[in-house]
Amino acid sequence: MAQRVRDFGLVPDLLLTSNAVRALSTAEAVARTLQLNSGEVRVVPELYAAGCQSLLQQLLQQNDRWHHLMLVGHNPGLEDLGYYLTRERLTKFPTAAVLHIRLGIAHWRQLAECCGSVALFDYPKLHQ
Repeated sequence: MAQRVRDFGLVPDLLLTSNAVRALSTAEAVARTLQLNSGEVRVVPELYAAGCQSLLQQLLQQNDRWHHLMLVGHNPGLEDLGYYLTRERLTKFPTAAVLHIRLGIAHWRQLAECCGSVALFDYPKLHQ
């Protein structure tokens, strides 16, 4: 999926990942494929088992110099965050799903319910 992310031109300025083993492994593979440097990858223990509101708080705190963020974490939090930001109900997120949300905001502190739209929803089983 990291290769597909790169093919779609979705290279983040900053990747935030949970400290769970599988999330870290995924984040490392994505960082390698997208050629991110260590300053562009941050381990955020609070992402482990985070719900929608906790994930939202992480995003609201981000510096506006980061225009494109990627979260590597867990369900149901990420799925709920996607719904909160877009109000689009997607198929239950399978393992390694990628959701790209286009946000209609200029600053992270402006994140709010229904401020974005789904630009891409992809996962490995779509290509089998």
